[in-house]
Amino acid sequence: MRVIIATAVLLVSISACSEDQRSVRGPGAGEVPETVTVTGTRITAGFYDGRSRKSIDVPGFEVSKHPITVQQYRQCVAAGACSVPGAASNACRPEPGHRSPVGDPVDGPTYALGDALPVTCTTPAQAEAYCRWQGGNLPNLDQWFSAARGPDPHKFAWGDTALNCDRHPNGEQSRHGPIVTFCSKGGSGFEVAKHPAGASSTGLEDVLLTRSELIRGYEGSSYGACSKDHCVIRGVLPGSIDSVLGIAENGSDAPPAGFRCALKEVQP
Repeated sequence: MRVIIATAVLLVSISACSEDQRSVRGPGAGEVPETVTVTGTRITAGFYDGRSRKSIDVPGFEVSKHPITVQQYRQCVAAGACSVPGAASNACRPEPGHRSPVGDPVDGPTYALGDALPVTCTTPAQAEAYCRWQGGNLPNLDQWFSAARGPDPHKFAWGDTALNCDRHPNGEQSRHGPIVTFCSKGGSGFEVAKHPAGASSTGLEDVLLTRSELIRGYEGSSYGACSKDHCVIRGVLPGSIDSVLGIAENGSDAPPAGFRCALKEVQP
């Protein structure tokens, strides 16, 4: 009798597992993010305002052109491969000293907001699940450097020139003495693909449209904070590439971050 019961339990478990596997589908037509190809090259890892420099060879790869959007992430949820980010997620703690103009919709959870906004407040595991669904993973720091600002350190994705409204929705529209007028606010200004003038030399757009971007850690990374688990790359000014911050795997100490996916290596 015990053998029969154990066999029945095993069959039920196998059946349940099969049902779970059948409930997850791959990306369909129109569900794959647009990508850019980053040519393999030697980069100087480091930050524009920092002193640390290290030469690293980065193989060529493809990466999503824009941060993953709310709509794209919802497609993964509908496919059964991703879970919904918590609206009150601990992955959305305010960061002291961050300049965030009033009305910035990406300075918190975006999953319940506009489809074209970058999705924020996913945990590293949730972001990795999305990228695996697409057949890739989060970029590591050196891949991100190579794609987001080219082979040499720069202040912004587009170079070292000033932040303005054509390049980032949190730029300055005008300045008259102490009076500064920022770009017009509103949710649509923070949608992806609205600021092509802010693209990097590789064609990557909307770099740090969110307060920070999630990065996959790996042993041998040029910065210790990204040598294991995950980290975020962030800036003092909107869009500026200034530093990395190691974060907990549950995202409990991370600022609201967006992410993009490295989808495949490109043969030289």
